[in-house]
Amino acid sequence: MLKVGIDLELADYRILAYLFAAYIFFVWCWKESLVRSSLLKDKPPYWYTLELLSAVVFGVCLEWVGVHMLNYYHYGYSLVSILDIPLSTPLGWGAIIYSAMLTTDKLEAPSWTRPFLDAFFAIQIDLGMDVVATRLGLWTWTYYPEDVKWSMDWFGVPYGNYFGWIFTVLFFSLIFRLIRKREIRPKQWILKYLVVGVGVILCCEILLFGTLEIGRIFQVMGLSDKIVALWPWLLIAYPTFYGLKNIEKFRLSPLNIGISAFYHGFSLYVLVFTTLKHVNLTLIIINSMLFIGVLGFHLWLLKKEKNS
Repeated sequence: MLKVGIDLELADYRILAYLFAAYIFFVWCWKESLVRSSLLKDKPPYWYTLELLSAVVFGVCLEWVGVHMLNYYHYGYSLVSILDIPLSTPLGWGAIIYSAMLTTDKLEAPSWTRPFLDAFFAIQIDLGMDVVATRLGLWTWTYYPEDVKWSMDWFGVPYGNYFGWIFTVLFFSLIFRLIRKREIRPKQWILKYLVVGVGVILCCEILLFGTLEIGRIFQVMGLSDKIVALWPWLLIAYPTFYGLKNIEKFRLSPLNIGISAFYHGFSLYVLVFTTLKHVNLTLIIINSMLFIGVLGFHLWLLKKEKNS
């Protein structure tokens, strides 16, 4: 169930950097969540820490379904594994989701837009990171045949992977933000977490599986599966734009800056300055734009914060 060990093949510093980063960012989130929880008076102890741990548990469950039930991919490297899932992956889920929710809380965007903003902040990290992690062998997609997979979907990463991120973060944030607003008795919160967790996982897997299968049908019919790829983005587009336009407070989140800057910056470094197969100019340009966009957004927040 739990495996600990470092494979000799982990000598590649690029792989080690990704794996250790997940642990470091999770510890950062853990410490930050304890501080935030200590300031709450109307919620159970360690409230934000429980949210962080819930995101990690959901990550384990979703990854287990993707690997063992749907067989869409398999993992290549790990430091510690649980249920044959590298622990760094669900810890990464937890850190990214928690930091996204922290950012929208600090910005005090309109309440109804926050789950959509959370999904947006999370998916922008995964867009650049996954294509590099896949090429490093951290995981291998089996969804498409070997001879064509690098040219399929998002530079070899199935669109369904990003649908999974969008819907998982969206539903997780939506439901837990609703729970925050309710008065919860000490004996009730554990049951609520369990029920919510099962519901989120089932919804995400149904949407993910359905979208992937629709994409396959489109391919068989000779239609572009990019049509299918657009609808989750259209779902979050307006709420995200509205939320960013109506930010009430301009406050930076060092946690979100650190996570976004590392994953975008290190991924771009690996693409440009190291030897990696299946890399083209378009991929480098897109990752550069993602990195510049993240830096630009936080510099804009910094300027607004100083002027407010």
